[in-house]
Amino acid sequence: MKKTTHIIIKCPECSQRLRIPSFKTKTITVCCSRCNTEFSFNYKKYNRQKKLIDISLITLLVFFIFLVIFIPVKWFPSVKGEVKEFKEKYAKKISIKQQEFVDTTSALSKDYDNKILKLDTSLHREKLKNTALKQYEQEWRARNNYDSRYALSAREKVLLKMASLSENGNKNVREIIKEIATKAAPEKSTINVYSRKGGWRLDIDFDMSSLTSGERGTRTKHHTVESLKKEVIRLTSKVTNDIYKFCQDLGLEEIAIGCRHHVGYQNKSGYSYPNDYPKEENIVLYKVSLDKKDIQGLNSNPYLDIYSITDDFKIEKDEFSTIRIENL
Repeated sequence: MKKTTHIIIKCPECSQRLRIPSFKTKTITVCCSRCNTEFSFNYKKYNRQKKLIDISLITLLVFFIFLVIFIPVKWFPSVKGEVKEFKEKYAKKISIKQQEFVDTTSALSKDYDNKILKLDTSLHREKLKNTALKQYEQEWRARNNYDSRYALSAREKVLLKMASLSENGNKNVREIIKEIATKAAPEKSTINVYSRKGGWRLDIDFDMSSLTSGERGTRTKHHTVESLKKEVIRLTSKVTNDIYKFCQDLGLEEIAIGCRHHVGYQNKSGYSYPNDYPKEENIVLYKVSLDKKDIQGLNSNPYLDIYSITDDFKIEKDEFSTIRIENL
């Protein structure tokens, strides 16, 4: 028995798909498995239709390939011609713009060279020197007059404000002294102005923690009393200089500056520092005063140091002998 392949057909009555053997030229009778309709199936006619369909598909495919290959080749010379035409059209405009750029650059270069040459021939060395000296003299005069243009740092700006207050004639001396002291003194300072025979006493107590880090509460960054004392004297000198710089002509008879720090209370004879004991106080560790006769000393030494404190100032309070530092 010969081996045959199979094909799928549809029943003409119910459209049921049927699988039947495939022959080249036979005509067979087929019975539908669903509706039992019998009908004849001509293999020769079926094969002819199938072949016709295959030829049509192949023809369409060849035609599509022909279009894909032929049309771009035919169209490309046209595009190339358009590009060439565009280049020729705008080549002249591009050339004009390039020439304009070259001419402008050349003119600017010549103008710059002429200006430099003119400057070199008109400003000789002596004239430059005189101009610089004149400019320096004007700037120095403006600085001496406290011109705000030259107040660059935060401290210089504060000093200008202090100078302006000291020249204000609408307030009494006590108010002016206190306002100046408030601007010059550190934040949260205690400021008092007392009347004295022949003038005024300005008394300021500031917290060490307001000017340096590591001194919050009863704690300190220092490991020895000597180190702590050295910084306290330096800070006291700075505050004293800021205050007296602008109060020296306001009738001050005396100025006193004290530096405070929190300490833990230990007993009646001394303080333990910086342990957190149940009771602590913000005491004045160090305080100095300056009499009116020492004004000249301040004027000749505007940047005070610990030696100026020792030589020119009167020490009113020194509590360093009563404290100790405990390293935790």
